[in-house]
This record gives sequence, C-alpha cells and structure tokens, in this order.
Amino acid sequence: MAASLLLAAGLSCYFYVTRSQSAVPELLAKAYTAHRPFAWRLPDAGYASLPPGERGTALTIPTQALARAEASLASTGSPKAQVWRAWAALLKRDAAGAIRLLEGAQPASGSAGFESLEVLSVAYCLRADQTGSRADYGRGIAGFDQILAARPADPRAMYNRTLALHRSGQPAQAMESILGAPRTNTTPDWTDELRGITVIIH
Repeated sequence: MAASLLLAAGLSCYFYVTRSQSAVPELLAKAYTAHRPFAWRLPDAGYASLPPGERGTALTIPTQALARAEASLASTGSPKAQVWRAWAALLKRDAAGAIRLLEGAQPASGSAGFESLEVLSVAYCLRADQTGSRADYGRGIAGFDQILAARPADPRAMYNRTLALHRSGQPAQAMESILGAPRTNTTPDWTDELRGITVIIH
C-alpha cells in the first residue's frame, strides 16, 4: 500500500511538472500578446497592436502570464529552457541578457535549433534598436536568412527580416522582402503591418 501511494504521488508530481513545463511557451506567448513590447515577432505569439514608443528602453510587461512562465522556468529541466529564458528576457526588453543566454549555447537540432536561432536573431535586432548598431541588425538578418533558407515561406522570419532591413537603412532590400512575403488568410494583421512599412519607405 505504501509503495502504491509513493508511486501515485511520484506520477502525480511528474505529470504536474510536465504540464507546467509544456505550458511555458504558451504563457510567454500570452505575455507578448497581452502587452506587445516591440515590433519584432516571437515564436507562436499572437498579434497585438504596437504600443506608443515601442523603440524606447524602459517598457516592460509585468504580466501574470510572464510571472507564471518565469516561475515554471526556475525549476524546469527542459532542453528548451535556455531558449525560453532568453524569450522571457526579451519580453522585459533585456536584449543583452537574451544574447548572453543563447550566443554561447550548444546549437540544438531540429525545431529547437530554429527556435533558438529565431529568438537570438530577434535579440540582436532589439539590441540594435536600443544602440543603433548596424552590425547587430546584420547578425539578425543573417539568422533570419538561415531560417528562410530551410523554410522559405516562414512568415515570422520574413516579417522580422523585412523590418530589420528597413531599420538598418536598406529600403530597396526591404521592399524586395515585402514583395516576397507570403500572403496568408490566417495572419491578416501581421501581413497588413508588414506591408504598412512600404508607406514609410516611400
């Protein structure tokens, strides 16, 4: 009986931790959507309009979803934990912290590798927004190019690449990227926002 109770308790704890860890990306996406802190897109995050002054440095999003995600990250053993921590740092506009977490990390394979590269590339671009570094925009663009080489129709990479080209002072290349952006019925707001850049370029 005692052994059965211990086993049941162990399984209950295991499933609780597993559910908690699997909820981290969803919580991070909710935090982004609840208070979108910048123009850049992050994995699996829904659409939200840009707040005024999104290119400042003081804006943070102390939402309940972010607090819950960080609480789960404190005890997670998931191989994606480093990426999620970097993602949380970005939501607090800590681009340098996100870069420190991912820049020297062991490259992951498969979808985890693309997610890590995507978050790192966004971190470079956000730091470029904060510092004006063209080199960081270039690092971000190189990351998005790498993603698009494997996934030519990836809408997030296409959007982020176009925005990075525009902000780094390459309007012609940004226009080319816009013209090549995938048109989808599932993300009309993102598509409209991306194409709205053409108004600024012209």
